[in-house]
Amino acid sequence: MCAVLTVLGIQAAALAALERAAKSWPEPLQALIVIAAPLSLLISPTFVRWAPTSMLDVPIAFFLLTTALLIARAVEAPERSDAALSRLVICAGFFAGLKPTFFIFLPLIAIFVARIAFLRYGSRAATYALTALLIVSAPWYVRAFVEAGDPISPYLNLKFHGVDPKFSVVDW
Repeated sequence: MCAVLTVLGIQAAALAALERAAKSWPEPLQALIVIAAPLSLLISPTFVRWAPTSMLDVPIAFFLLTTALLIARAVEAPERSDAALSRLVICAGFFAGLKPTFFIFLPLIAIFVARIAFLRYGSRAATYALTALLIVSAPWYVRAFVEAGDPISPYLNLKFHGVDPKFSVVDW
């Protein structure tokens, strides 16, 4: 699943880059870039070796880098750039939900999102953007809470209860 989303993310990034910078390029070349960018990941030896075993490092690195680039793009985007803020919220929310330990990034991402939205649109838009960020990142934490009784399993269970349904203190 993460591999598919990473490939789709790379394709979306290629489309966005072409939309912005390559309007003068011939259409066949643009189509080739949109196909070749995700294909270059799919046929890379590292991806081929580790994708079947669910190695998450490639999508994690991709979404971390994409989130950082989208923050930079949203900061320098022209006033009232809805697309830049929307892309940032969706990508950052997905990144924050990839692993339970990434909840640590949520306050930092939330500061950037709130600041950008507040300066461009006002407090209501900042509230909506933060709510969207939490909604996008929430499914993974809700799933962990339902399965283990702990949204960032096993940390809270081990800290407050001393036991976790999946892991023991020795594992950590």
